Amino acid sequence: MRRRPKSLLALAVAALLGGCLPPRSVHPLYTEKDLVAEPALLGDWVAEDTVWTFSRKDEKAYDLVIVETGAERAKSSFVGRLLKLKGRMYLDVVPKEPVFAKGDLAKEFFLPLHTFVRVDRIGPDLQLAIGDDEKLKKHLEAHPKALKHELSSEGLVLTASTAELQDFVLKNDAMIYEKPVVLARAAAPAPPAAGAPPAGVPPPAPQGPR
Repeated sequence: MRRRPKSLLALAVAALLGGCLPPRSVHPLYTEKDLVAEPALLGDWVAEDTVWTFSRKDEKAYDLVIVETGAERAKSSFVGRLLKLKGRMYLDVVPKEPVFAKGDLAKEFFLPLHTFVRVDRIGPDLQLAIGDDEKLKKHLEAHPKALKHELSSEGLVLTASTAELQDFVLKNDAMIYEKPVVLARAAAPAPPAAGAPPAGVPPPAPQGPR
């Protein structure tokens, strides 16, 4: 049985894919010139027992919250950025930095690891092709000079520069990424009936006889 991953995104993706974990990297897959914005990504997307919610963080970044809807109700928060390389779209994701107390030295040691997935379609559904770190690990064991990396108790961590990552991903896209998973757009809540009070507002108390 595969060891339980410690990355929050890995946990969420593992729940979605039934154990397949994405590769992690010290450096991002993007440079500023690669970033793109896609309004259609905003909103709630559902697959299996997870809900992925994208909201706008700034002009070229998104807040991503992944909630497992099963018994654990685990919630994970990230920052995602869309990018295009040679016409292909990818999503680079890092864990959202936790709130540290003033003077907490742990902040100086917080190093978020990047994960990147290929985005095959945005609307009417969201199709994400997610790499498998075990498959990539076997490839790098056979070709150790193909891409800079380290193997530790936490698994495979890519240490190559952004330029090296982009070159490797573009050349090995078919090897890295599996068949895309499909997330459906969450249905919008039904509008309240005519005369009904707004959500969260209790109906007025019945009036007694005068």
